[in-house]
Amino acid sequence: MAHEAARLSQAVLARRGAHFKDHLLPFLGESQLYDITAMRIRQFTDTLGRKGLSQAHIEQVILSLRVCLKYAVNKCWLNVLPWPKHRVQQDMPITLSMPTLSEYEFKGLYNDLIGDIRGSRAF
Repeated sequence: MAHEAARLSQAVLARRGAHFKDHLLPFLGESQLYDITAMRIRQFTDTLGRKGLSQAHIEQVILSLRVCLKYAVNKCWLNVLPWPKHRVQQDMPITLSMPTLSEYEFKGLYNDLIGDIRGSRAF
């Protein structure tokens, strides 16, 4: 989180630290970066929901995870985010085994893109 300290408030840094300590580290444990898949993140969000966390809180936890994974991509520790922007080519058949974005993941992707452009969250 040190790379974020210059541009974020202390409250945001504290919240992200709590997300890591309370939710991300216990769930991901000793996982390798490439073991963090879109399906695993979906399972994680379902687990957080069953624990009674609000949708807004879950979105903030996932945002903290996304920031961490983006940093890993920027440092070339990870080639791509586990939930990249998918393009379906016309000659590519769509199958059930293809990764897809849920409404929640799509909103997260949209927020990231808009946030990069505007410097704020859209939803």
